[in-house]
Amino acid sequence: MKTGRSAAFGLCLVLILLCASVPRAEDVPHDPKAPSYANSRYGFSLQWLPGKYSVVESDNGDGITVKDGKGLTMLAYGGMDPATFELSIEDAMSEARESLKQVTYEKLDRKGCWFALSGYAEDGKIRYIKCFYGPSECYTLEFTYPAKARAEYDKFVEFAVRHFVPGGDIPK
Repeated sequence: MKTGRSAAFGLCLVLILLCASVPRAEDVPHDPKAPSYANSRYGFSLQWLPGKYSVVESDNGDGITVKDGKGLTMLAYGGMDPATFELSIEDAMSEARESLKQVTYEKLDRKGCWFALSGYAEDGKIRYIKCFYGPSECYTLEFTYPAKARAEYDKFVEFAVRHFVPGGDIPK
């Protein structure tokens, strides 16, 4: 089981680096070679590593789904469901935690208004969630990918998280 522990420890180190603070648009470097998306409905933007991806915007314009055809799925979306905002950020994090069979990393930054969770889903895949939680809107990044391809996809996740700028009412 030592391998599992060292893998979880390595995953935690990567995630700690990803979870610094809420990025401001002017602080996030733009990579002209990287694919990008700017959401007109909620005002968030992000970039991800170059490659071959299927990119589909949702019908209601709240975000996108990016897939590479080899097991990676990235969801980036905004929301303003009034029922969501009856929850505290801690409650929202607790709800998100329920989607994981095993949590390997969690961080709550009340000042920055965000939380991050990572671990293993029921199907054994790695799942990483980062949610910026404002008074009337939230902005979420979700990644799911095969555990056996962690080294490859951790780089994708790190890049996308570093190049994600939440919109609206998140304190900067």
